[in-house]
Amino acid sequence: MNAAPRRASVAGISLSPLTFGTMRVDRVGDADAVARLIEQALDLGVTTFHVSSEYATWPLFQDAWRKVRPDPAATRIIAKVGVPHFGEARFDPQTFADKIDRYRAALNVDRIDVVQWLLRHDLKDEPARLAIFDDQSADITDCVTGLKASGTIGAMVSFPYTRGIAERALDHAVCDGLALYCNPLELEMTDLFDQAAERDKAVVAIRPFAAGRLFSETTFTARDALAVSLTHPAVATVVASVSSSARLKEIADLALSIQPDAARWSGLIAAAQGAADV
Repeated sequence: MNAAPRRASVAGISLSPLTFGTMRVDRVGDADAVARLIEQALDLGVTTFHVSSEYATWPLFQDAWRKVRPDPAATRIIAKVGVPHFGEARFDPQTFADKIDRYRAALNVDRIDVVQWLLRHDLKDEPARLAIFDDQSADITDCVTGLKASGTIGAMVSFPYTRGIAERALDHAVCDGLALYCNPLELEMTDLFDQAAERDKAVVAIRPFAAGRLFSETTFTARDALAVSLTHPAVATVVASVSSSARLKEIADLALSIQPDAARWSGLIAAAQGAADV
């Protein structure tokens, strides 16, 4: 009997199939209620948490995290770091490192396991963004390599916004993969999943339910949506915002039941594209 395929890791860092997204935890209630949800997630095997200091819910999540005080050895953190930010034209290594240090202090962890890097500047000016990536490649390499060597971060994936940056990131030695939207309504970059696999890089799949549109505009189920991401062999985890105990239990159980299967993934993508064309 063949063993089940192993889920992809991000540069050797294993993540839980479902990642607890924190964007909407304010819908849960106060810090005590969020703490209970974090504890439930850990009990269900959801050990990876996606955070952003830019979310309005960040202070609430910090308070809840401190109440739970999870074992750092048993949890994984994916954190958004935007450098350069909107309106900025340079990758500043000190700013990048400072943002990571603030996450480490806030969550009481030695390492941010996966940095979700966002090169912003001006999303309407693609040539300028590509030039930042190309012209400052050495600074990016030195900064990220140093942070990995010191144990400050474990890996870095690019949230590219555009295909041009995504292709640059896949070819860049210090980028360990991509963070991409993936759901039956947003399939524009799914061809890059295979390219990531070919380069032995990983994908962190984001927004599996299309910010709720999946359920209001289509007949796809939560299982369908999670399978669109989790059946691809390059996908290490799927990030879903969590705002209720019942929803957490449902999607955690579903995520754990879905195994990588390249042939099935191709069929699911074709079906989703066909439904979108109807």
